[in-house]
Amino acid sequence: MRKILILVSLIFAAAVAGILMIQDQQAEEDITAKTTRVGLILNGSHEDRNYNQTHFEALQSLQQDLNLKVIYREKVPDECYVSIFSMLQEWGSQRIYPRSLGECIRQGIWPVS
Repeated sequence: MRKILILVSLIFAAAVAGILMIQDQQAEEDITAKTTRVGLILNGSHEDRNYNQTHFEALQSLQQDLNLKVIYREKVPDECYVSIFSMLQEWGSQRIYPRSLGECIRQGIWPVS
């Protein structure tokens, strides 16, 4: 019984030591330290009082808090999604949010690898 208690104690001590070492190695990183470029593709106006405006205003409200640079294109017809998507990538957008995800899937530009 005493050997089992010693073995359990050693395993517990090793687990605690491992957890502490992992926590020391993980550096805390502020995700807002760098500017993140976000692309937004809208199929209508960003002032349409509907879906497009809601998404546009949401990104605008997060822009300062999360250190975002929002690049958007509005009134994009479905047939232009591929070119606009590529253009936003060339301009350095790290995240792109299309208004019509179904159209992106149909044209083969979503999901982004």
